[in-house]
Amino acid sequence: MRTTPYKTKYKLVKRILIVDDNAINRKYARSVLKVGLWHIEEVESGEAALQLLAKESFDLILMDIQMPGMDGFECLKRIRADFPHISCPVLAVTAFSSGRERSAFSEAGFQALITKPIKPSELRNAVTEWLSSSDHKAHLIIHKEEKTDQIIDISVYEDLKRYTRSDSVIDIYEEFEKETSDFLEQLNFLVPAKNYPEILSILHTIKGNAGSLGLLILANHTRQMEGKLKEAHYENLMGDFDLLKGQFSSFVDNYKRLLK
Repeated sequence: MRTTPYKTKYKLVKRILIVDDNAINRKYARSVLKVGLWHIEEVESGEAALQLLAKESFDLILMDIQMPGMDGFECLKRIRADFPHISCPVLAVTAFSSGRERSAFSEAGFQALITKPIKPSELRNAVTEWLSSSDHKAHLIIHKEEKTDQIIDISVYEDLKRYTRSDSVIDIYEEFEKETSDFLEQLNFLVPAKNYPEILSILHTIKGNAGSLGLLILANHTRQMEGKLKEAHYENLMGDFDLLKGQFSSFVDNYKRLLK
């Protein structure tokens, strides 16, 4: 039986569950969604989501797809099998983009596919729409990237500041710097070793995080690298990796000044 949602003096509080293994993604989504009459919970794995759903109810679930262990597809399949009473919309949040991949989401039972990168206002609008709608027909919410040679798309930063304090937004960029620096250290070993599956996993994460934060130079380059590796074009990997390191260094050297 579905439990009664939390109540305020006047309205029911909508409850949102964020399922994502990446701490930056969770912090980004929480920062954008915490302003409003919404209660946010977050977990870092599909297994943890199932444990929480056995005890608590939610009005909407934001589900990352590419997670270690149980991915988003398997998690949704388990939710539908183990908790048939749960009817809330489940929105996939992912950087997948091909038509074939998109069709797999609706076939799996996701109510919407939100493609990364997605701007803060777009994420809030999508969540607001689904929380206020009784029509759970599946559709796509696709962010169209702007081509730019700027280190940071300042409009994304300004959009984030609408929903949280400036220092909290800076914290997200600083966390991206630390995590990406660690990823590049790993790639220093993985690229010469030609460990393509691990390289792809790291590039996928950097691409999604960079795009969501408006770091379009980094996002576009990692997307190109990812595409080449998926097509087994390995010949320029070392040069592409060197360029990625240079782009990241430029970001580190400039972002705090640009975000003042």
